[in-house]
Amino acid sequence: MSNQTFSIRILTASLLVILLLYGCAPAETPASTPHAIKAIISDFPSARSFSLTTTPSGKVYLALGRHDGILIASSTDGGKTFSGPVNASGDAPVHILPVEPPALASFDEETVAIAWLEQNEDFSGASVWMTLSIDGGKTFNTPTQVSAEQGGEVVMIQILLDENGNPMLAWLNDGRLRFIRSTDAGISFKEIQTIDSGACECCQPKLKMNDGTLFIAYRGLEKQADGNDIRDILLSISNDGGDTFSPFTRISDEHWFLNACPIAGPSMVIFENDIYVAWMDGRQAEPNQPYNGSIWFSVSQDDGQTFSPNLQVNPNPDVHQTLPSLAVDANGRIHLAWEYHGTDSQTILYSVSEDKGRTFSAPRELAGGFPRMPQLLTLPSGRIILGWQDNVGVHVQTWQE
Repeated sequence: MSNQTFSIRILTASLLVILLLYGCAPAETPASTPHAIKAIISDFPSARSFSLTTTPSGKVYLALGRHDGILIASSTDGGKTFSGPVNASGDAPVHILPVEPPALASFDEETVAIAWLEQNEDFSGASVWMTLSIDGGKTFNTPTQVSAEQGGEVVMIQILLDENGNPMLAWLNDGRLRFIRSTDAGISFKEIQTIDSGACECCQPKLKMNDGTLFIAYRGLEKQADGNDIRDILLSISNDGGDTFSPFTRISDEHWFLNACPIAGPSMVIFENDIYVAWMDGRQAEPNQPYNGSIWFSVSQDDGQTFSPNLQVNPNPDVHQTLPSLAVDANGRIHLAWEYHGTDSQTILYSVSEDKGRTFSAPRELAGGFPRMPQLLTLPSGRIILGWQDNVGVHVQTWQE
């Protein structure tokens, strides 16, 4: 891929992000907050991107993408306070983008891993890096170059630590969904696989594991002769730890036709063998209208073989809404946050399902101004954590319902 081609893609993506951030659809007033939230907010100025994850006991890890690398902080009090950030990427080169969160995963209370990309000088291909901490994020191993992808635009890396603590990584290379795994805690890696050659080239995939089964949710890209490309949400499954993958299951029950890059992948969580997936698509708009997306939800109760009819979560579908983030608490309540784009403002809306996703509460506003890229966590204590970023930095809010 030439520098010119890459520049055109970056410019196109940048314009799309600006439009996504500031909206272009008529606004309706979001639902009002039914009761006040006594929230505590931690601010991380100058951070350009972030990721959150939690351990079984409720320790929270926060990855921050900054100009000087990827830093890790942690919280043991439900997100009320965080430790001082530690540079996890060391001297390794890091490519930081606001639309690409650092890849972050934890295994037990003290094992945490991150992965990232570094673009080649000619922007054709990229190096895949990762590092691991076994002391709760106090120190990290020397970063390892997992792979050097040649050719294509390489973006949207994800990492998962399997049920034995071994890292699995997925990323996109010019519409190919790529996957690699280790069986020796990241000392070495098996050969890279291409799970699907028809994946959305800019939409972050999501990896989850349950009882030895690996699930990868992602947005597809099915090219059409008339230019009305199909960008549905798909699921691929491996029952052998990532050696092989089944043909995809289609989660979307109606097509979304779009010949632009939406920069919006799915969110997925698993609770008691139920697989919950949320995403954005604009199926209700005319083809190739990227700024009229709604938030959709579906559940599988048969290990990802089939999914329920898609449920539209948000009201006011004439307003663009995108980038949902799912979490489920110990009682099975499903929590969902997403971006709401008005004419001259933007907010994060939040809704809850008490009945396994059959219905969701009226949404309420959690963060105003121009927040973007929401991420939700739920902790065993019942606390809820929401992270987001804006032009100032990264913010993490915690509260108890």
